[in-house]
Amino acid sequence: MGEKNSSGPLEILSPAKLLDRSKAYALEYLLRNENFVGRGVILSKALNRLVPFNAPHGFVIEHLSEDQVRVSLPSRRSNWNHLNSVHACAIATLGEMVAGLSILHMLGISNHRLILKSLAIDYIKQATTNLEGVATLSLEEQNRVKEELATDHLSSITINSKVYNNQSELVAKIESCWQLKNWDYVTFKSL
Repeated sequence: MGEKNSSGPLEILSPAKLLDRSKAYALEYLLRNENFVGRGVILSKALNRLVPFNAPHGFVIEHLSEDQVRVSLPSRRSNWNHLNSVHACAIATLGEMVAGLSILHMLGISNHRLILKSLAIDYIKQATTNLEGVATLSLEEQNRVKEELATDHLSSITINSKVYNNQSELVAKIESCWQLKNWDYVTFKSL
């Protein structure tokens, strides 16, 4: 106990922490393994449990790759406003979610903390059908972020997401700015 091994100090983990880590590794495996059958459904259910705020929306991960993320949002009563159209906050959450998933796919979930710094939404059209949020992340931008994290342990990224209706019409544009930091350099960690 307390001895050092070749990888650093020996860490004693409680069963709860071990379970949390195993969930994180399983989720990271699903994020990265594009050939896993049923991946989108499993990830959607896992994220709804990990982020309870998102569960009532009914998000479904449709596509998750190195350069693009697509998530659908059903037009259902729990997502509607008083005008019987999709609520503005549900649309904003969809735009935030696809951007965050792009970052998680790029970096994984174990080594870096993501914090949303700002969110700007431009609503173009009223949404009355199912929606799809799309975020793309260029290879150049991914390389820039990874390089900054490797040297400075801190980076920021701005991702522009778009939300489309069933007719492929643009409903909203969302710009989200994120701070990314290596967990080893985070001074405040929640319980």
